[in-house]
Amino acid sequence: MEERTVDELITAADGMSESVAPVLARLREQAEDDGVRVTVDVNGKLVDLDVAEQAMRLAPAELSALIRRLTTAAANAALAEGVAALANVSGTLAKAALTAPARPEATSEDDWPPRTWQIS
Repeated sequence: MEERTVDELITAADGMSESVAPVLARLREQAEDDGVRVTVDVNGKLVDLDVAEQAMRLAPAELSALIRRLTTAAANAALAEGVAALANVSGTLAKAALTAPARPEATSEDDWPPRTWQIS
């Protein structure tokens, strides 16, 4: 693996954020089902919600569950697109870091970093 100084890494990160930030800011994903369409941003924040008349016939609990399900699906797609955009700018190292498990399991105190974090 290539070794860089802290200053070089900071400079590289600044360049990446300038080139990828506008892409991430514009990124939107949609999911649609049963007369409901949701749109989320790259953070998974709901930015638009369309509810057709047919969906208004659902029970309140069914409608809210549908909106949550669609929002989750769209948020997962937006996250995947965001990771892909970052990987295009920063290469496979960022992709590996971004897709690593959030809570890897270490087999013992001596097993650090966990094997799931190691990039070969």
